[in-house]
Amino acid sequence: MEYGSRSLGSRSILAAPTDVSINDWLNEKLQRTEFMPFAPAVLDQAAGEIFVDYQPGAFAAEYMTVTFDVDPAWRARIPAVVHVDGTARPQVVESTTSPAYYRVIEQYERRTGLPVVLNTSFNVHEEPIVESPAEALRAFVSSRLDAVVMGGVVVSRDAAVLEHARAREVVALA
Repeated sequence: MEYGSRSLGSRSILAAPTDVSINDWLNEKLQRTEFMPFAPAVLDQAAGEIFVDYQPGAFAAEYMTVTFDVDPAWRARIPAVVHVDGTARPQVVESTTSPAYYRVIEQYERRTGLPVVLNTSFNVHEEPIVESPAEALRAFVSSRLDAVVMGGVVVSRDAAVLEHARAREVVALA
């Protein structure tokens, strides 16, 4: 678990940033009713291309604490993580500080060409961000998300998700 209030990869829900309808889907699944924007988690080497005037805020962006204008060419490519004013509050991920999280985003980039995933806190509305495997499973069951990954374990209700999982252990929930 990370220290602090941000979801920085160890207690996150990740999704494709390409379809803005994912925001409504996630809010419904997580029983969130208020406006809650979703953040892009971005590989460090791509941040300067995606965010305008990125370099002065590079250190703070590692902790998802600053917003940047999103380059117009990228707004249409990652609409689910761009705010209505054309900004985003990214978490820039480095391989040296978050190697496992970095590899997840890197694998997503290899499959899609996008070095960005949507990141939101892994919690159901009005509950704290998950801090244990038991809390993760409770939130997973109550939210009807597709899968939860904890270390080398993948838990899913969907056989297709399990078929593509490359984990040490796979658990199916009926």
